[in-house]
Amino acid sequence: MYFKLRDKKSLMSYIWLLFTFVYSSYILNLYYLSTLSPDYSRYSKYLNYFNSEVEVINLEQGLAYFFLIYITKVFLYNFITFDQLEEVYTFNDHEFFISLAIQTGNTLLYIIGIVGLYFLIMHFFSFESSSVILVLAPGRSCLRVSPPRSRPGALPPSGRSC
Repeated sequence: MYFKLRDKKSLMSYIWLLFTFVYSSYILNLYYLSTLSPDYSRYSKYLNYFNSEVEVINLEQGLAYFFLIYITKVFLYNFITFDQLEEVYTFNDHEFFISLAIQTGNTLLYIIGIVGLYFLIMHFFSFESSSVILVLAPGRSCLRVSPPRSRPGALPPSGRSC
């Protein structure tokens, strides 16, 4: 079994990975709408295809990624309601759910990739589990634990980037 918590170092590395992962996912969903990206108008045709709004797509990408996003959107739409929030905030449900589905689908793919890399490294090399986790976590956490910058391209207050 690869996931053994033998000491405080292993426990702390798992806690750090979990904290940075959850925190960065929440920050991303709060401050970024995927429906505002320049590619959304082109690739939304795939989601329309799975909604049966379009019969032919005529684009060159495969369908597996967009099917994952569609399934995630259906899951979120059926199990999450924001009726209480709508009384306080005004937002477009459709755009929010699409953006949340895209980010959640990307997060699922990221989790699969990180777990696969972890098992691959643990299988072929003899590193400590905590060391591998600390190496895998900063790829996502170092850049995304800090809150969004006040202006595009600005460096953090210390003057250096991650």
